[in-house]
Amino acid sequence: MSLTDRLVATGKAHGAVAVGVCEAGVFGPEREALVSRAASGRSGRLHFTYTEPEVATDVRHTFEWARSLVVVAIDYSRTSLAPAPTGAVVARFATSDHYRLLDPILDALTHELSATGYRAERLVDDNRLVDRAAAVRSGVGWWGRSTMVLTPGPGPWTLLGTIVTDAELDPTSPMIRTCGTCVACLPACPTG
Repeated sequence: MSLTDRLVATGKAHGAVAVGVCEAGVFGPEREALVSRAASGRSGRLHFTYTEPEVATDVRHTFEWARSLVVVAIDYSRTSLAPAPTGAVVARFATSDHYRLLDPILDALTHELSATGYRAERLVDDNRLVDRAAAVRSGVGWWGRSTMVLTPGPGPWTLLGTIVTDAELDPTSPMIRTCGTCVACLPACPTG
């Protein structure tokens, strides 16, 4: 069993709905999209990955030793919700720290890589990586019309975590899926 296969099995055994691997390279189309959105004002007041698109779209700016990315997705649709402030429109994942659900999975993957002699650092909700691009490239999901990553099963109800490693892992295949004619996410989006 290859190290990639072991990592996928470990991630799923610890609760990931999807695990994929891709090369730690430049996400060119995503960089162009970030620059274009920021220049046109379509990024709103968001600064997250828009501040430094060249960093967010190439993890090697921060981790020069990076060779591969291990991306995991969890389903948070069944977690309890904290109430949003009255009249507020708040993304469901922002009602509490749902990202903590990634901890046991990322810990197990980091341990697996470290025990094999590789460097491994985790990135969660971090502006040094456009994690959705890594998720699509690694086959964890595909781009939905809403620009969210959709994963079979939970659809958009996923949170992503990434392990940056110096291991040269076999990449997993991207999904060949689209939304077809479905536009259900667009009118359903609470922010319009």
